[in-house]
Amino acid sequence: MGAVERVRTVFLYSAFYLQAMRFCEFHIGRNGFNEDVFKSMVERGDQMRIWGYRNIAAWTLPYVLLSLCDFQIPSAKGTFEIQFHLLKPVGLIDDLWLKPGDCKLAKIFRDSGKQVNLPEGNPYPVSEGYFWATGESHLRHFFLPTES
Repeated sequence: MGAVERVRTVFLYSAFYLQAMRFCEFHIGRNGFNEDVFKSMVERGDQMRIWGYRNIAAWTLPYVLLSLCDFQIPSAKGTFEIQFHLLKPVGLIDDLWLKPGDCKLAKIFRDSGKQVNLPEGNPYPVSEGYFWATGESHLRHFFLPTES
């Protein structure tokens, strides 16, 4: 098994998979997320060959997956689309796992480009601790920036 297959296998057949689903559901929202959506995100990751990014850390994969897709969110007023942008210094994608403190994940409305207010904390920190704490409301807030 090569390195690319190993990264994909570790992600899909370990605790990363379930936590990545929780992470994505939390950020997308329950109305727009289910296992089929997640599977299509992984398929998009396959098409973009993200598993082969040099020295990629498994905990960063959900951040990358979120940034590859637009998401349809049903609401009482119809459907709207959101997308996620990785905010990082100009450079390579590996800044995400090499310098995560310099990066953020922003959730925006696709049509207007304005930030979505839910869930709280947008733009979100890029960190392994935040990845694992997402879904645990009593822990997640330790990683969100505080307003001064």
